[in-house]
Amino acid sequence: MEYVIIILIVVSTLHLIYDGIISPNKRVEVRYKLFALRDRLRRIRNENPDEISEPVFILLDTSINRSINHISLINVFALLRANKEINNDEALKIEIDRKIEIIDSCQNKDIAIIQSLNIRYLKEAILINMMPLILYLLPIFLFVLIVIFIRGLLEKKFQKLSFTPEERLYSNSEFYSNGFVN
Repeated sequence: MEYVIIILIVVSTLHLIYDGIISPNKRVEVRYKLFALRDRLRRIRNENPDEISEPVFILLDTSINRSINHISLINVFALLRANKEINNDEALKIEIDRKIEIIDSCQNKDIAIIQSLNIRYLKEAILINMMPLILYLLPIFLFVLIVIFIRGLLEKKFQKLSFTPEERLYSNSEFYSNGFVN
């Protein structure tokens, strides 16, 4: 029991350090990457206004701004919730597919790169925001792996035990001869 308490204290301390120091710094790094990405999009739009249509620019700019504004809220649960909403609402699904099609129809290669980098940075944000949960699940995962490993070892031993002759299995001659019983 004391090992469980020690493990929980260590994991809680790591969570506090990660959530209070490391993750805010990592989020700022990703936010700055997103700012640079948005600036790149705006620079491309200003330099070549004919190559990037207004709808493509607005959709991608809005997408990046949304990523910047909600970076601390992006996690696997938000992703699953959004996926559920999209699957349950046909109009929403059609609208999102239409927006993706508008961006994909743009012939400018920089737009495709910007969109893929935006998605990559969102994945980084998910990993950053989910790390405390991973820290808590790691000891449980290791415990399960150890139990599976030990069970596999014992399975072979029990199989051998089931085929051991009774006279060798239940022989008490050593037990009696070593003076354990008077």
